[in-house]
Amino acid sequence: MRQLLAVVVLGLTLAGCQSTSDPSDPELADLPTDPGPLPDDAVTWAVGDTIHVGDQSIRVGKRVRAMVEANGRILFLQGHSDVVRVTDGESTRATELRTDELRVSDDGRYLGLLDQSEMPWSTVVVDLETAEVVVDDDAGMGDADDDLSDLYEDAEPRVLGFDGNNLLVDPASAPGTISWDAGTGERPSTTSTCSSPATTPGAGRSCPLSCAGAGSSSQPTPTDPLSGATCPPTARWR
Repeated sequence: MRQLLAVVVLGLTLAGCQSTSDPSDPELADLPTDPGPLPDDAVTWAVGDTIHVGDQSIRVGKRVRAMVEANGRILFLQGHSDVVRVTDGESTRATELRTDELRVSDDGRYLGLLDQSEMPWSTVVVDLETAEVVVDDDAGMGDADDDLSDLYEDAEPRVLGFDGNNLLVDPASAPGTISWDAGTGERPSTTSTCSSPATTPGAGRSCPLSCAGAGSSSQPTPTDPLSGATCPPTARWR
């Protein structure tokens, strides 16, 4: 009897010592972190269901409507789906991310999007080197007791793009533009006035923002020959 009691007490003690998930542990996105094989200096575009990376063609089955290149891979949306997919040219898979737009920082390290998997929507920034979600914030996206579907239809919130490491968002329920510093995960105390990026239909490329007050100045914007969209002359298409 004493032996049985000792076993029970020991079992309860061990159970009490087992650690649960640490709330300080970083949230990780369902994305690969190792560098992919696709060249980051190749011209990349999409026509129909085919993504072209330099001389390589990648068939993905449905029309590509938005995409970004980062870390040797292509992240993209296709058809009417809000599921973010990733391909390295050899294999393609769905991720758990849900959105309508994709933006990536100029250095390819950070991915920015509006997470539409639940209400209210939230601004999400992922560090593609670690898959850590450094920003997950529903600021400016309305309150749970609002008619959020109606709000989003009227306000049309969207991710504008990156200015350096700052992701800028046109919110649904706040005036002006909200930004997040991807390096710290915080919202800077200062704001910027930015014009929306031009986007190539079907390819999802967007040029960097033209911002006043964020360390860059407005410049003449020549026309992109592939789409009729415009970009500053120093912009790198993403």
